[in-house]
Amino acid sequence: MSPGDCARHCLGRVVVVDGSEIVLVVRAGDWRILLAIPFTVWSSRTKFGEWAKRHRLFLIRAELSPPTVLRELHQELDRASSRQWVYGLDGLDRVLEDPEARQLHLGLLPPSPPEKDPIHEHHVRGLELKLMYAGPRALTPSEKRELLLSGDSIRRLRPETPAKENSVPGVPQTAVSD
Repeated sequence: MSPGDCARHCLGRVVVVDGSEIVLVVRAGDWRILLAIPFTVWSSRTKFGEWAKRHRLFLIRAELSPPTVLRELHQELDRASSRQWVYGLDGLDRVLEDPEARQLHLGLLPPSPPEKDPIHEHHVRGLELKLMYAGPRALTPSEKRELLLSGDSIRRLRPETPAKENSVPGVPQTAVSD
């Protein structure tokens, strides 16, 4: 089937005028087919979608009255711009630079096991060297997490006196007598 036959079958008659110009005579009601592609292209643009949303057109029920979970999510996302991590601080930086955060973090970590895996210790020490010589930006998030989970590593990176290190703000310390 030639393109002309297809157009004639779908839309109506194709008339050739002077051998160079094609005139398409459309049957009644088939104008929608001709407009479908331009309308699809026009309506798929984001500007049209934003305009339609501003004028409350084509909205679904969840957009008209979003569930509580989504409303709370959007509120938290709005508040997120004022949080610390927006300014480039991450957990490891904070634990290493803020003595109070370090004390709290060390107090919340479980005690380190008496027997440590030497291969894992070697790996953690390598991460400490990478942090000291290449800086915190050189570490991946999983490497930072490994350092944060190692209390011994944090103590080696920022040594403090044992009395200060074990005290956690808000947690009473038990007195030990000799």
